Amino acid sequence: MVRDQDWRRLTTDHQQCTNRNCANYSACPFFKARAEIEVADVIVANHDLVLADLSLGGGAILSAPKETIYVFDEGHHLPDKAIGHFRHEVRLQQSIAWLRQLEKNLVNLKQELTDDVSLTGQLLLKIPQQIQSIVNFIQYAQQGLAPYIQGLGLDQENNQHRFEFGLIPDELRQLAYSLQTSYQKLFNNIESIQDECKKTKQNEGMGITPETAETWQPILGVILGRLEQSVSLWRLYSTVDDQNYPPNARWLVLSGQGMEQDIELGGSPILAANTLRQQLWDKCFGAVVTSATLTALNQFHRFNMRSGVPRESEYLRVLSPFDFQENGLLIVPDMENEPNRVEQHTAEIIAYLNKSVDIEKGSLVLFSSRRQMEEVSLSLSDKLKEILLMQGEQSKRVILDSHKSRIDDGKGSLLFGLASFAEGVDLPGDYLTCVYIAKIPFAVPDDPVEATLAEWIQKRGGNPFMEITIPDASLRLVQATGRLLRNEKDSGEIHILDKRLKTKRYGSQLISSLPPYRYQ
Repeated sequence: MVRDQDWRRLTTDHQQCTNRNCANYSACPFFKARAEIEVADVIVANHDLVLADLSLGGGAILSAPKETIYVFDEGHHLPDKAIGHFRHEVRLQQSIAWLRQLEKNLVNLKQELTDDVSLTGQLLLKIPQQIQSIVNFIQYAQQGLAPYIQGLGLDQENNQHRFEFGLIPDELRQLAYSLQTSYQKLFNNIESIQDECKKTKQNEGMGITPETAETWQPILGVILGRLEQSVSLWRLYSTVDDQNYPPNARWLVLSGQGMEQDIELGGSPILAANTLRQQLWDKCFGAVVTSATLTALNQFHRFNMRSGVPRESEYLRVLSPFDFQENGLLIVPDMENEPNRVEQHTAEIIAYLNKSVDIEKGSLVLFSSRRQMEEVSLSLSDKLKEILLMQGEQSKRVILDSHKSRIDDGKGSLLFGLASFAEGVDLPGDYLTCVYIAKIPFAVPDDPVEATLAEWIQKRGGNPFMEITIPDASLRLVQATGRLLRNEKDSGEIHILDKRLKTKRYGSQLISSLPPYRYQ
């Protein structure tokens, strides 16, 4: 596995790339691939690359949207991926330290200039004052937030505060506007210095040697990338949300303690619908979105709300070729305790697994809580402990390879995993004949983006539990149960150890949204 510090030396982004000015341009894999795109009929890319291209206006990396028919597989991930591209976080004290270091680095650049009266030299003279101005505004923010945080009673355990409906104090919004403006000026100056470096390499710049330009252009690119994040965060904090659209989520986190304590401010849209509509659906020639879990509770409503697809979109649910009735048995045993009685429910899971797991076959147990997973693992019977492979003990790939190897040798194997094992794990045939799900996979209600979304829905007269929580759980449950049947010949059992499927009104909705397994 490549270390982060080594990986950063091997990769670049649009800010750092020197394009045709790079000595390795002719051998660059990116530009070779970019040239092939110009004549390609089909381009294979992941969601992140497509969204990165769209965030640059479209056509910067891939083909122009108006000339493209997009086909998104695993399309249920698209809205969350899009939100991730527009989520920003900034730590205040860390920003001050970085800005001070930036000032020192730029002093080094100034010393390398051949002509102090050049445009670059003039810009560098302005930067210390600009940095000091930003530092002053950040310190004002720290001073203003200190009593506010104290009043909230935040500490190391309870360290996060979400601003209701994304509304922040007026003083903080005003400071955010000043910070956005100041950061933008600093960004513009450093971008101008980077442009001078580019001109030097084209024999058009003044005051910078080609060697200095070669060294500093990628460094300035890294700096611009960091400044761009700060500009985006402070712009989001300085903006008053349009009441006709969903609000932005805004929150603060108290990190570290003592001298290391810092305040982190975060912000994000709560829905990607408007962004995707503007940057993708309204621009592209056409789009097809596919997924085995595009529906939730047998409807497309969840995806529509989160993705903002046009009203005139066409929908099609295609029946699976699998014979679920014949090959899959769904068992919801009579449990005495609901999962909210954690200790008692955990004890029941332990007893059930010790009694039910076949030590000669391939089994998977999916948990929503790492703590519960670890507690169950400690109390398994010795026979089950001998065949147990648990997520976190080794890499996911090594664990799955070990599991397959045991089955290939005619032995049994028991996998314990969390959410990442509930999706994308492909264990066909004898590799997996029994799936156990510890409880309905409800989302943990501590994400500020989801919490603000729920708040907004409730304000509009909706029911967040029925509109968000249940559909999300339905999608996750379909994914989790989908680990069992991977081809038409597979067969086995699914055990869901959650009595709420039988006792709660939404339980029948969740079961009916699953494929038509035989139900026991």
